Amino acid sequence: DMKCVIATMLSAVLLTLPVASLATVASPVQTMMQAVVDSALYRRLVVPQARSMMVRTAEENGVQWSKSLAWLKSAHDWGEDDLDALRKDASTPPPYYTKPFHAYDEGNLCWEAAWEQEIAGKAVGARNFPQAGREGEEAFRAAFE
Repeated sequence: DMKCVIATMLSAVLLTLPVASLATVASPVQTMMQAVVDSALYRRLVVPQARSMMVRTAEENGVQWSKSLAWLKSAHDWGEDDLDALRKDASTPPPYYTKPFHAYDEGNLCWEAAWEQEIAGKAVGARNFPQAGREGEEAFRAAFE
C-alpha cells in the first residue's frame, strides 16, 4: 500500500543522506553519528559488509551487479584525464559530494560511484520491492506517478 511505499522511500532517503546534510539538527546524537561515520573502523568494517550485502541482494534478485560493473569498466579507458575534464566542465558540487560516502572514499565524484550508480539504484529497488525483482526500481518510481 502507499503508506508502506512512502515509509520505504523515506527510510531509503534518510539512510542515504550524509550526516553532514542534517546540519539543522545539531545535537549530541548527530555529533556521535558523525564521529562513527568518520571513523576508520566504520569504513573498514561496516562499509564493506554493507556493500557486499547490497551486491548479494542485487544478484539474488536478478540484477547482474558484477557482470554489469565489469562491462562498464571494460567499455572505456577510464583515466584521470577524463575525470578531470568532467570536473572542470561541471558546476561546483556541494562539499559532501567529495567526502567519503557509502563505499566511495572519494565521495560521489569518482569513477566507482559513476559506474555503480545505476546498478545500485536497481539493487535498492530490488531490495525494497522484492516481489518485482530486478524491476523493483521501476516499481518504486511508478508508485509516485
